[in-house]
Amino acid sequence: MLLLLVIGVSTACGGKEPSPGGEACENHVPLAGFPATPIRARIGRLTIRDQKDRRVDPVMGAASSEVGLIQGSFFDVSAQTSTAAVVLEFPEIDGTAGSCIGRVSRATVGGTRRGLMLSGLSVEGTSLGTLEVPSTALGVYVYTGDPLIVEQRLLRAVGQASDDFPGFDVTVSALEPMNVLAPDPRGDDELGFADLTVAWTAGTGDLVQIVIDPTDEPSTAESGGQVTCLVPDDGCYVIPSSAIEFLLASGATRFDLSIERQRIAGAFPADDAYVGVEVTSEMMITVKNGVLVQ
Repeated sequence: MLLLLVIGVSTACGGKEPSPGGEACENHVPLAGFPATPIRARIGRLTIRDQKDRRVDPVMGAASSEVGLIQGSFFDVSAQTSTAAVVLEFPEIDGTAGSCIGRVSRATVGGTRRGLMLSGLSVEGTSLGTLEVPSTALGVYVYTGDPLIVEQRLLRAVGQASDDFPGFDVTVSALEPMNVLAPDPRGDDELGFADLTVAWTAGTGDLVQIVIDPTDEPSTAESGGQVTCLVPDDGCYVIPSSAIEFLLASGATRFDLSIERQRIAGAFPADDAYVGVEVTSEMMITVKNGVLVQ
């Protein structure tokens, strides 16, 4: 995934000409600049996601699917304990505070959490109109089907109160579809011991989350090997070489790269309860390990 390579990147970097040093990608917000989920005893999360899958499998070939997903989870976490994941924070190319972390180990979770049911859960304003989201397990709601997000349309998530969880009514505006420009969405580009320019069509999301995950790493991969970057939705970001070297150390031959535009809204329907509603447009592609002998 030892051959030296040149990473192929598009010159379309948010309308700017990228450079090897990453000077074209400016004004990035350090990881600490993004807010965390408020801590409450009862937590609800609802994600409305359109997902494009263009990953390439060496046996099955290239995928080309587009789906819409609604995923909700509602839990009482007051009896749950956890320790933080162990991560490495990679500085920006100029040495300032970074927007990327590498996961060395996952968080450990103890105690119990109790699933909470609503009397009903619906999402209005989708491409299919109003959808009633079915419960698939205690505290879990899932819908999957055609793409859901219509640009510039308001999405309204309505939870009907139950004895478990208070009712809520959260509105969030839809966002532009995510389209990746670089690395090559056809899966031909490779990671090497160099910075990696990631480019996409710029939009108005609250942030863009870039995740690179080894797809065929050893069984110990559950302990880490993933890089996550949270950056502004300006169409361009240069992932520093230190983060790429962290990925290459996994020994994986291929990596899944996800770029996800996000818009987030939240509400406090009770003193001990928080619900976050997230609208996302995601595109997933494949990049290769360019330093292993194929």
